[in-house]
Amino acid sequence: MKTTARQIAIDMYKCKDNRFENLDQLCQKLTDLVKDINFEISDCTAHKFDEDHLSVCIFFPEGSIVVHAYSQLDYVAADLYLCQENATPERYLNELKKLFKPEKIKTTQLKRGDF
Repeated sequence: MKTTARQIAIDMYKCKDNRFENLDQLCQKLTDLVKDINFEISDCTAHKFDEDHLSVCIFFPEGSIVVHAYSQLDYVAADLYLCQENATPERYLNELKKLFKPEKIKTTQLKRGDF
């Protein structure tokens, strides 16, 4: 069965790293993560909704990553979308774990466009 993409939704609870308290720092760390995996960034958008909710969206030719960070809850939600049939989102998941250091993690994986 052909798939056009893979998506993984990631919930990270009780994150030990406070990198998600500063929007510029969060954006830089996520940008570095994408570059370290050898993807060229097409666009990056970051927004601070309030003191407790930061959001970063990074687009690259192979897909996108969207991160919502809630510092008071020590919680980070991320969505990774890879526009490749043979994509391995687990690699990115491991990098996000290293970045935020959650005590608990929940993932949901989807195959998109499975014709």
